[in-house]
Amino acid sequence: MSSPSQAIRLMRMTDCHLSNTYRWLHDSAELRRQVDSLEAPTQEGNQAYWHANWQDSRREDYAIVRAADNSHIGNCGLGDIALRRRKAQLWIYLGDSYGKGTGTSAVGQLLIRAFDGLNLDRVYLRVIASNPRALRFYQKLGFVEEGRFRHDTHFNGQSIDSVCMSILKQEYRKDPEGGVF
Repeated sequence: MSSPSQAIRLMRMTDCHLSNTYRWLHDSAELRRQVDSLEAPTQEGNQAYWHANWQDSRREDYAIVRAADNSHIGNCGLGDIALRRRKAQLWIYLGDSYGKGTGTSAVGQLLIRAFDGLNLDRVYLRVIASNPRALRFYQKLGFVEEGRFRHDTHFNGQSIDSVCMSILKQEYRKDPEGGVF
């Protein structure tokens, strides 16, 4: 699912990716806040969560790996895939690699999968409003803010809004190397 020039590639998540996934979410309260996870997972809970997800035909969950050494550096995917309605929800988080174009490349590959592979028309996502870095990141990639879910979640006793963003098939552009720009 990547071109030779990509620094990363996406591969379907399997049990071999669960230890890193558990470690990232267990060890980082900041990552849990960004992805709206209310508490640190247990190893058993993490495994049960992913095994249940992998049984859902409306999901595609991927590990993000460095092409050079196959190291697992994050996870991403498409959820709530509705082929007849031609839409899906995108999600991503990085565990070990920030600011190196990893997220941009992974989202680009997911959009190619969504728009070219699954022939979807709309990809949407939800971002915690208190995460301005993520909001800027998605705007840079062409996602448009559609609205706000007021008091969508709670963190440290505070209500937090979420922002709904989307990109349509005709709005995304890919470069000849398979990425988006």
